[in-house]
Amino acid sequence: MPDMIDDPDWGDPKALFQLGNSGDEVLLWRGDALLDVVAYGDGGHPAVVRCPLLVPPARVLERYPYWDDTDNCPRDFRGWPYPSPGRLP
Repeated sequence: MPDMIDDPDWGDPKALFQLGNSGDEVLLWRGDALLDVVAYGDGGHPAVVRCPLLVPPARVLERYPYWDDTDNCPRDFRGWPYPSPGRLP
């Protein structure tokens, strides 16, 4: 998402995009339309099943396979130790 912007109506308006270590959620919007949600740990959203917290050596949640979206985070994402933002496998 090269043109993603932080929404000051959510969280701390003085903070840049930051996620909680114990859990959080990321919502992707286009105008008023909710496009996608991922939640993990103690975060949550009624539109999805959240992912558990990552266990080392995993460092990031990666959508796998990248084309599949069932709104069930444990099924749609895997813990992955090699972050590669903006690149597909």
